[in-house]
Amino acid sequence: MKRPIHRWKSNSSHEHRPILRERYIIASCCLATFLLLVSNYWTVFKSYETNEQTTQQSFASRFERIFGTNVWCDNKFRRKYRLIEPEEGGGTCKEIRTISDLVSRCRDILKENRNNRACKYAVEYLQDETGKYLKGKEFEIFLRIVKSGVENPDSSIGCYAMTPNDYSTFQYFFDKVIRDYHGDLTGKKIHETDWDVGSEKDRFDLQKLGLGNDTSMRVRVARNLIGFNLPGAMEREERIVLEQTLLRVFDELKTNYGGRVYSLTPKFGPSGKNDNLISKDLYEELVDGHVMFKDMSSDPYLNSAGISNDWPYGRGCWQSEDKTRIVWFGEEDQLRIMTMQRGSNLIDVFSKLNEILATIESIGAVTFAKHEKYGYITSCPSNLGTAMRASVHVKVPKLTAGGSDVKVKAICKPLNLSVRGVGGEHTPIGVDGTVDISPSSRLFVKENQIIDMLYKGIERLMDAENNLKA
Repeated sequence: MKRPIHRWKSNSSHEHRPILRERYIIASCCLATFLLLVSNYWTVFKSYETNEQTTQQSFASRFERIFGTNVWCDNKFRRKYRLIEPEEGGGTCKEIRTISDLVSRCRDILKENRNNRACKYAVEYLQDETGKYLKGKEFEIFLRIVKSGVENPDSSIGCYAMTPNDYSTFQYFFDKVIRDYHGDLTGKKIHETDWDVGSEKDRFDLQKLGLGNDTSMRVRVARNLIGFNLPGAMEREERIVLEQTLLRVFDELKTNYGGRVYSLTPKFGPSGKNDNLISKDLYEELVDGHVMFKDMSSDPYLNSAGISNDWPYGRGCWQSEDKTRIVWFGEEDQLRIMTMQRGSNLIDVFSKLNEILATIESIGAVTFAKHEKYGYITSCPSNLGTAMRASVHVKVPKLTAGGSDVKVKAICKPLNLSVRGVGGEHTPIGVDGTVDISPSSRLFVKENQIIDMLYKGIERLMDAENNLKA
């Protein structure tokens, strides 16, 4: 006897075949996508590990292009480049192992210096819900951020970011430091950039204020790059990779402006000769001529922050043929880009700086790190925003009679202007009464406003000088 044919089974199987086929296709697509991502991830990872003609910047760009973010690159450096080991902390930080240790030490410092912002806001942050649960690597990173302020109690800022992302990761700490220092009582300001100074060429001509046409003018900005730790967290290998990445930038600048690169890096790895290496005598000559920055290894604040580590690896500068353009690399920030000249029109030196910044960005080898609220990112929160310092040497012999700059500072302070000696910070004024004047503002102010503030400040200073009896 034949068994009956259960056609309902056959029909059911037939009816569900399209559904099964769809599920098979979806599963296949998911598997293919997963394998593609794994393949891309592995390719990027191996290119990073072997460094086969791949700079850190190109690695970061590739990772961002594939995965839509470069956060992994930052985290990779956090793992590869050790930020801090408690037993190596040195000074006070060597004894700090827990949040309570750090809070206790900060409170002791605040008894002596209430203006130490790193300690003041570390105490608030670590007792708040956002910070009191920090542990492991996060706590080590935060300790490194405030280490300079803890080991140097006389600090007024005392904190340095270790990576561009730190301003977001530890935003509840940094935001209080930033808005306190930069005077944002509302807590709502957002930085904006604007270089437009209009078309009136003689608008900022210093000859109209009585200065000569050989006045020393200088404008500089700090910049850091996406894909790299900030200088405080960089180790020797990363500093060298940064310098090698910048060589492409300098080649392009040499094409446009001539000049040469002066490097202090002894060598690029086991077999990497540095063709730009200079002698100690030439370095000292460049420092004396204000072309190169001083040895940072003697600065206790930068030492505590890790910024001066591995000196002199990854340090140097490029100078143009006409000596009016300089790019430092490896100082407190990865780049200090500056223009200077003798003349009388502030727009000239200001426009030159804007031009060289545009040139660097157009090359494509590097990308400047920015924050959506704070503008251009710098190691120290005091320089965020424009990261600009514009200065002019002004001769005021009557206001500085007797070698004192007290009268000059009394005029400049209400105008938010800083006064320095002709040799820079902590140097005496010129014997002829020359002082260095520059706006103090960096953040929540536009670039064109800084130039306007400088010009108006010099105008007020010259009025006071001319109205003062000899």
